[in-house]
Amino acid sequence: MDKHDFQKIWLQYGGRLVGSLLGFTLGLIYLLVGFWKMLFFALLVGLGFFVGKQIDRKEDLKKVIDTIILEKWMRR
Repeated sequence: MDKHDFQKIWLQYGGRLVGSLLGFTLGLIYLLVGFWKMLFFALLVGLGFFVGKQIDRKEDLKKVIDTIILEKWMRR
């Protein structure tokens, strides 16, 4: 792999990589605090991946969050 391949990967998956790394780092801190925090660890990694994926798709995070909240809490 050359530099061009890494740039292509970064442009396509950069947000997911950074989001997952951030979630992993925060989750690792919680793992070190106690064993039962592993569920929270998984949630943080998943949340980081989700946010990164939205960044990769160039979607407006506020709009996505508002849609999720409105669908979950405001439906009749």
